[in-house]
Amino acid sequence: MQGWPVRSTRMGRRTLSSRQPVHRVPRRLCYRPRPRLLRATPTDVPNDLFAEWTPELGKEAVMYPFLLNGCNELTSDFPEDRRLYFAECANKRIPFPFVEHADHHYTMPDLVISVPGVQLPLVMTTGSWSSICAALEGKATEDQDPFNKRGMVHIETVRQLATSARNLFFTHGLLYAFTIGFYGDTCRIARFDRSSAVVCQPFNYRERPDLLRRFLWRLVHPCVGGPVVGCDPAVRTLVPADIDWLKENLGKLGWDDTSIPSDTELSKGRRVEVPEYHSADAPKRALLLFDVLDMNARLFSRSTMVWHALEDTRHLPDASSPPRLMVLKEAWRQVVRRPEREFYERLNAIPDDKRTGLPKMVYGADLGVLESEEWEACGGELPFHEAPEETAESSESPRPSSPVSQASRSPSPELGGSISDCTSSESEHSPGPSDANAPSSSTDPPQTFLLPFPQYETYTWRLLFGDKYAHREQSLVRIVVDVVGRPLKRFRSTRELVAAMRDAIEGHQQAWEVGILHRDVSLGNILIAESTKERLTGFLHDFDYSSMMKDVPAGDKFDDNSEDDPLLRVAEDYDDEGKERTGTYYYFAIELLRDPSAVHSVHHDLESFYWVLLWVILRWTAHDRGFKEDPCENIFEFGSDEKAEYAKYGWIGSTRKVAVKGNAPLTDLLDQFKALCKSNTSESGVRLTHAKVLEIFDAALAREDWPTEADPAISKPAAPKEGTRPTIFKEHLKRRSGTQGTDGGKSEGDERGEKRSKGRAAGSGVHRSKKSSSAAASGSRGT
Repeated sequence: MQGWPVRSTRMGRRTLSSRQPVHRVPRRLCYRPRPRLLRATPTDVPNDLFAEWTPELGKEAVMYPFLLNGCNELTSDFPEDRRLYFAECANKRIPFPFVEHADHHYTMPDLVISVPGVQLPLVMTTGSWSSICAALEGKATEDQDPFNKRGMVHIETVRQLATSARNLFFTHGLLYAFTIGFYGDTCRIARFDRSSAVVCQPFNYRERPDLLRRFLWRLVHPCVGGPVVGCDPAVRTLVPADIDWLKENLGKLGWDDTSIPSDTELSKGRRVEVPEYHSADAPKRALLLFDVLDMNARLFSRSTMVWHALEDTRHLPDASSPPRLMVLKEAWRQVVRRPEREFYERLNAIPDDKRTGLPKMVYGADLGVLESEEWEACGGELPFHEAPEETAESSESPRPSSPVSQASRSPSPELGGSISDCTSSESEHSPGPSDANAPSSSTDPPQTFLLPFPQYETYTWRLLFGDKYAHREQSLVRIVVDVVGRPLKRFRSTRELVAAMRDAIEGHQQAWEVGILHRDVSLGNILIAESTKERLTGFLHDFDYSSMMKDVPAGDKFDDNSEDDPLLRVAEDYDDEGKERTGTYYYFAIELLRDPSAVHSVHHDLESFYWVLLWVILRWTAHDRGFKEDPCENIFEFGSDEKAEYAKYGWIGSTRKVAVKGNAPLTDLLDQFKALCKSNTSESGVRLTHAKVLEIFDAALAREDWPTEADPAISKPAAPKEGTRPTIFKEHLKRRSGTQGTDGGKSEGDERGEKRSKGRAAGSGVHRSKKSSSAAASGSRGT
């Protein structure tokens, strides 16, 4: 989304220069939190805007036109380029923005708010999230307010808001998103980020429509970035000139028309600026992101997105040089985990002439860490004071202390906090033109940060409950690697599939030899190299969940069959509070499902390679196995460790085989790999080693009876919808957290379940302003 120039506007006691760039945080501007951050002018709003909105329980949709009229009147005098338009889309399915996930990640909000300046029809028959910046729910009574209440009806209401927020995140690349709920005579504004959500106290929008208007005005007047609060200042959508340039240069790089995404899909891409290295002063590189390779489509999660990216060289002095094609990954790292760039730095110890199946990091940074360091250097701190020890009376719900709930502190429009907390003082003064441009006081201390809190690192848990919950916060990371790949499921021949997995296994071995254990071998983390070359048919990436020894192990190699070898761990203990053992649940080794106290080691990762290969064969090849609609359903259970372990062990211990159509090498490889895994799971068995696994892969690839031209194994019709999941999933959620997940389904690269350590799991929730309430915006982080 294109940012607008920052206007010269008095904010508290500082003045923003119109010449400051919008794509980065200015370094020499001052900030002092004040109750009046930005005000709509004028503040006079008729109190009868919503007089005709008189809904009846269960018949709200009939009255939506009157709610729309009132809302549209609130923004009728906004500048045309910033005006918001409200539209009804009740019972209309708005699909997820990306095609491969559209069927099962749709949502149906009651009302929506347009992107500033984009006029929507009052009633939308078809919709796209690209023209929407916020979602609304309209309910008839205050009893339908879902926050801080139990019951599946209330859970479903919050789930709908959360799913809409999730779709807004992925459509626009937002850092946080807002939703609005009308419940009888009251209104609530919720702010979602990647770790949790906060909701303001209910206020009477009929008596005080000026409060809602003020929020909407602030929403379209962000301090940085644009056009709405929550937009990433380093990101904007692709414009037609970008798309034309992309298509031209992809053609020069050898991409044919069938490989280049359609204009519709390209328009969902983004231009993003990425630091060359991890430093606040690092120069930025511009990339055009145009094809999603993998994504984690959950709201409260790492929300990983992996893109094909083309370096934008149009602004460089020598624009004639061909742009480089790369892969960009962005994810919200849990702050207690080791930054991924440190793993790539360790991997540089592998000589280039021996490096196999591993990409190299070209540039990137942990944006949350950089921004938080700058914010703290400017005197930034969270206004939280640790409460006394919890008593029996208060242990159920800790009292938050935050701008959301405390009138004495400065509510921020970026927080989506309680607008009503400061209105008594704020409404007494309405700024005029001269006041808006008044010079700042000469007594202002020099400060260098525009916002009250960072944007690239979440802070809600700490703001509400203090450092005790700091492990639940997340930080945005962007990393660019030099190898371009496509998802494993897009293999063009079954031999290519096996060759790609073979190189990824050797890459896993090389990482292990320099002291790194990947710990998340999964479908989304193995890619097929587009430009194949020696030692790089496929590669292993995404080291977010990896562990690393403090030093590179002595000697040339580990013997990973030796019982005396050290088990790789993160630098901190596994038992450290808030640290989780994580991975992609469907591909967990049987021992990890059976024994929660087991330390994740190399033989578990090697077993995961088998489960990935089996998953791909069952879903994307023609074979002789058929399990109802989903061929994976009887082997891959989700959510219950006991049932998942039982299903996998039943398969490994049986004599059943998968015969791939017309493909003896792949059939035999799968059978041999299964036999190795059977020994790996038994208590007295021989553990998997890289040498054993690579031996059977090399033997399979050396065979001469692979299909050559028309591979009959890949003539299978399309696999079942990627969102299908075992029925145990919902039952398990209800049992563990009393709620359902936020998503309508789970995408192929997003089935990340989490294996928790003894410390309390880092969950997610929606926080109410006066009392903490895990009001079921999400069940648990693993869902």
